[in-house]
Amino acid sequence: MANISPASVRFICDILKRIGVVDFHVKPNRESCFVNREHWKAVLWQLFGYFQHVLAVLFLVSNVSSTLCRSSRHVPEFCQRLFESCFGLIGLMCTQIAYHRYDEIKSLVHFMETSLSNANKEIANKYKKKANITLFAFLLTLVFASAANLSDKLHPLSEKDIAELKIIYGTQNPERRHYVNVWIPYVDETLPWHYAVIHALEFWPTLIAGASFYTIGVLVLTTITVLEGQYTILRTYVKKIGRQHTDIQGNTVYYTNIERNKYIVEPINKRTSSVKDAALKAKLQQRDLQRHLVYEKLYFRQVLKFHQKLVILQTKLIHLYNTGMFLIISVCSLCLSLCLYQLTLSSGSLSKITLYKYAMEFIGVTADYFYLCYCSDTLDDCHAMLRRAINQSAWHRCSNRARRDLCIFLRRLQRPNHLKFNQGFIVLSKEFFVKVVKVSYSFVNFMRLMSK
Repeated sequence: MANISPASVRFICDILKRIGVVDFHVKPNRESCFVNREHWKAVLWQLFGYFQHVLAVLFLVSNVSSTLCRSSRHVPEFCQRLFESCFGLIGLMCTQIAYHRYDEIKSLVHFMETSLSNANKEIANKYKKKANITLFAFLLTLVFASAANLSDKLHPLSEKDIAELKIIYGTQNPERRHYVNVWIPYVDETLPWHYAVIHALEFWPTLIAGASFYTIGVLVLTTITVLEGQYTILRTYVKKIGRQHTDIQGNTVYYTNIERNKYIVEPINKRTSSVKDAALKAKLQQRDLQRHLVYEKLYFRQVLKFHQKLVILQTKLIHLYNTGMFLIISVCSLCLSLCLYQLTLSSGSLSKITLYKYAMEFIGVTADYFYLCYCSDTLDDCHAMLRRAINQSAWHRCSNRARRDLCIFLRRLQRPNHLKFNQGFIVLSKEFFVKVVKVSYSFVNFMRLMSK
């Protein structure tokens, strides 16, 4: 499925590379270390890349410190700042995944661009549109949530809110709010010069975290969309098991590569039926039977090879996210609970801008979380789709050996095919999402009881 959405993911990865977030290392050239100007440019670029990562870590540490040490004095403020800290942590984790697994990301994208099937143009175009819609929708959730957060920061505060923030943070000008809440010991970050410098510096780490989060997020969604399209193409060939393969003109064809839709056309041959010699006719029929058995074996081997390639792609995807998925899922679940708490407990006393911000955050987190679990269920449905395709095929016409191989293939398809991480500790599905929502609702009830 070449040139579908992997090209978009590659474009985003190239942006991360151009701004120096990933792949900024250089190998020193000993012969021209002090002469080659290009070498020194590369060294400075590498230092700039390290500086960006250090700056992002420092801002996250400052943000978490402010949340735990100052915002905890007021529960509603603490919940909102904890939500921001959680998203900052997710952004930093995505940045580290992009940095440490950049070669794997390139390999995964290259695999999707070059090694997958593009046999059915109609199916390829269908899932290309679906992938592009997914990319655009994921971007919209980030844009609207960021715009809502920025609008809330720029919206004037009431005298009551200013007095509360002054008590919470102990600053001289609490109405001056940063896009990301930070705390520097013995420094009042709301003073004019401090405010301007911090405001300028925090823009870049925020942009890097957002770009990394978008890259890592769309990569998993794009890969699953590609896999869904590939399984749909594979289904059309599974249905042909046990049947005579013909082209549009009615000629018998023999597939040599189902992934590229390559086949050999053999004109309809009526020689066997016209032979009068019984011995010769039986010999020709035996030859045709042997050819059929050999082709049946080769065709089924192509189906298995196609399916194995999809399993390899899914394994690559799981391995890429396996290290940090437990923390990402845990933090996303906490974000969902915090969003639900902010909307249900204090919506009556909120301004329209703040309520809009909370609503956008809740919609963004819920939609992205649910769609990830939905995509995991989609992969499991793809195996169910192949099982139905086997049932719709002419498997009863196959030889005993082919039936035995088909039973082994069917046994593989009966296994759950959800996204599993950390040795099966996390299994994403819609049932898993429902459990997370129930836990979030229990958290809201607990906070309601504690506030009474």
